[in-house]
Amino acid sequence: MRVPRRFRLTTLLVALSAAAFAAGGARIWYEVQIAPQRADEAALASPEFRGVAARWSGAPNEWLNLHRRVVHVWFDEAADFDGAAKRIGELTAVESVQVLGRQIVPHAAAFQRGESDAVIEAWRRHPTLRQVLVDASVRGAPLGDEVQLYDHDDLKLLKQALPGVKIVWMEVH
Repeated sequence: MRVPRRFRLTTLLVALSAAAFAAGGARIWYEVQIAPQRADEAALASPEFRGVAARWSGAPNEWLNLHRRVVHVWFDEAADFDGAAKRIGELTAVESVQVLGRQIVPHAAAFQRGESDAVIEAWRRHPTLRQVLVDASVRGAPLGDEVQLYDHDDLKLLKQALPGVKIVWMEVH
């Protein structure tokens, strides 16, 4: 004769604990793997980032490549440079940016004069930004009839405004 087994409260508690542990692990996995990529995608989809190009880490077609981040940003064709540059902190893994001289040098000059500049402040605060590539050629020069090219004094100004960031100064005339 078979003795019927009783449903025990400890069995229920163990099952609930295992389910809660698995759900917590799934949530942590999402926060580490997927949420930052979704945040980068949302930031790049905003109107301020219109015209901004980005390079992502990892291969885009790799199956289950869920750990992708924006690592490089090109501001050359940005429709709203100031708006996008101020929001660079939303892209948490950006290591380098490429920018035209006419986009960044006026901000560095304003910062050097002691004025508050949101772009320079955002770039100085960014935890992973290590390199700024500046196109100081004719293409990166101020727009207008008389083109004044940027020189090494402007490079020094930018280096003072962004300490700890490597500035790659590209002059092609």
